[in-house]
Amino acid sequence: MNQSRMEKSLVPLAAPPARAAPTVRRPEPGQRVRDGFQGQRLTVLPPPVVARGAALPVVSDLYVTDIGHFPHAPQHFVDRPAGVPQAILIYATDGVGWCELQGREWAVTEGWALVVPPGAPHVYGADTERPWAIWWAHLGGLRLADYLQLLGTSPQQPLLYVPDVPRVIAAFEDAYSYVTHGYTEATLVGLSTSLVRILGLLKSHQRAPDVRARGGEEKVLRSIRYMREHLDEVHRLPHLARTAGLSVAHYSALFRKLTDMSPVRFLRHLKMQRACELLDTTDRPVTALAKEVGYRDALHFSRVFRQIVGRPPTVYRRSVKG
Repeated sequence: MNQSRMEKSLVPLAAPPARAAPTVRRPEPGQRVRDGFQGQRLTVLPPPVVARGAALPVVSDLYVTDIGHFPHAPQHFVDRPAGVPQAILIYATDGVGWCELQGREWAVTEGWALVVPPGAPHVYGADTERPWAIWWAHLGGLRLADYLQLLGTSPQQPLLYVPDVPRVIAAFEDAYSYVTHGYTEATLVGLSTSLVRILGLLKSHQRAPDVRARGGEEKVLRSIRYMREHLDEVHRLPHLARTAGLSVAHYSALFRKLTDMSPVRFLRHLKMQRACELLDTTDRPVTALAKEVGYRDALHFSRVFRQIVGRPPTVYRRSVKG
């Protein structure tokens, strides 16, 4: 294979023009390795175990068929012209890799998660000079499509930028610990729920891939921290926008994009969440609790609480405390 065919510039997800895509070198045909890397951990669950797990409540929604960790994967190369029945989740913790999917090529570097949907033909591997380190899992289940939809990935956009690498590694370590204790019903449930946690982390800690967009996200997150620290105060939208250093229109658009809620609605939910905690753990009267979450009018507080929680504060307290 000549040099021009070996080196390909890959397309990162929604990359701005200022962000250069990595150039990778693919392994030569005679040097390609599927697994067997130094220090690797790899578990393929036996088909009868997978079938048993798929019949269990909860586990049937999302289960694991294969899971592993390649701490350093030189010459890594996998080619599946017909795809596989499961979805493939790969999270890069170091180095550089790549994936071909539906005629496009994607760079996968530290902090990026790659999702290959079931049945999709694909090729992926590591750069020969800077081989990637990855955690990965094959996923099936009755609600797999729902989870993939929640992540927002597709064959046209298979990448997520999740830069909190230590947190994601810890979640994968927790998931892998379950396959080292035998295939009991309890461990299969634990493995399934730990993968749900991983997908939740990828969704909740996803960030924009370019620096400018991440700056806007950080401003919104700063305003959310301000909300949490000042729940006992009354906040108007212009004031919240000022805490983020943004115009009202820009702040509202970024906030909704990041949280799927308007700032005012999000703040209202934060206040009611705190009110529930106080109702659960204290015997203070509702009028006092209302003031602690920024409501001077207890009747107004009760109306908002019922709208969000589904029952008045006093009924909620009785139901929680029996």
